[in-house]
Amino acid sequence: MLSFFSKKEWRLKSDDELIVIYKKSRKSVCIDVFYERYAHLLLSIAMKYLRNKEDAEDVVMELFHKLGDKIQKHEIQNFKSWLHTTIRNECLMLLRKNKPVDGSIDLVELPETAQPIISAEEKERSFEILEGIISQLKPDQKKSIELFFFDGKSYVEIADSLQMSLMQVKSAIQNGKRMLKISLEKQGVNTSTI
Repeated sequence: MLSFFSKKEWRLKSDDELIVIYKKSRKSVCIDVFYERYAHLLLSIAMKYLRNKEDAEDVVMELFHKLGDKIQKHEIQNFKSWLHTTIRNECLMLLRKNKPVDGSIDLVELPETAQPIISAEEKERSFEILEGIISQLKPDQKKSIELFFFDGKSYVEIADSLQMSLMQVKSAIQNGKRMLKISLEKQGVNTSTI
């Protein structure tokens, strides 16, 4: 019976298993396990978009508050990727909602910067292109890049996780980064905006 599982047993279940259980029984412990696994990752993604810790924390908490309903409504193939897309969309909706209605900007409040100002739409387009290109990398490059940049894993952790040597991990990340940069530049994406 599901109710007799200990917290540790729930943590050992895969994302796919938890989704199936949640869709059948709406066990809140499934959402708790997802929170333990992914809240830090979603917070870092939200911070990249919102650049404000309180707003980022709020949008992550709001997503987990609605997560059960979203899981029920969607057919999810890759939960982690789906979560990434979902938090990105939540951030973009918040940015659009908070955009000034009259389009006026107080120039005094703008920070001095040598970088051009990039709109949320341009960033979204760049990230969509990046996700597409990452999915086309060789499997060892793709997984190494995702673990290193999205999950914040060290080379040693990646090597252990993927059962590769440190040199193989370094090579996979370097080659993957080079391929990403070449592909992005071919598509006209300014790599400094990502």
